[in-house]
Amino acid sequence: MEPDLKVADIGFVRSPSLLGGVIRRATRRRGEDPTEAQHVLGVIRGGRWHEAIIAEALGRVEAHGLVTAYGGRPAEVLIARPLNIPEYDRILIAGRVHSQVGRRYPKWHLIYQALDAVLGDRYIFRRLATQYGRKVCSALWAWGYMIDSSARRYGFGLPELAATPDDLLDFVRATLGEKWTIIREWAPVATAPSVPTPAIVVPSEAQAAQAPEPTRLGG
Repeated sequence: MEPDLKVADIGFVRSPSLLGGVIRRATRRRGEDPTEAQHVLGVIRGGRWHEAIIAEALGRVEAHGLVTAYGGRPAEVLIARPLNIPEYDRILIAGRVHSQVGRRYPKWHLIYQALDAVLGDRYIFRRLATQYGRKVCSALWAWGYMIDSSARRYGFGLPELAATPDDLLDFVRATLGEKWTIIREWAPVATAPSVPTPAIVVPSEAQAAQAPEPTRLGG
């Protein structure tokens, strides 16, 4: 049974596709273990698994249903939940990310990530890529979490624009039980359960003629 989702839950995606492998390779640092995650998404409207709405940076920042986007696909999704964050701050985080919906996300930004990886992850080319405020998928949610609240900042241990999907997942795993918990391990997303549409029965002329006259009230 799939978990209900809360606002500001974070999802990580890994795909067996060729493109997925290229992205994981491009964002892997020298000497680092094989990259797990290639993409990040997050919940902007919580609820039951098949009703929750996520935001993610694709060709542009989009908002849609998690199951609508990933149901029936071979990609696997892991879901992590922040601990000790007040509900109000969760809403602020989700609202901040939601404000970016519709903004463009050029996929050639992945080239900048690969170039930075070649340079030992110096964060040079990604800075150029984001100088106009266009955020890659992981930076979108890392930036969303950098809110000021009661003199606290929620983050992932790196400048938000420098964070890769695997950086965020590494931080989650390193702080399990303290700052994060994993509520769903890697697994594909099933399609939403189908709900049969009630049949519309149109009576024949003979049936209609046999129907009783409606009762008249008053006068």
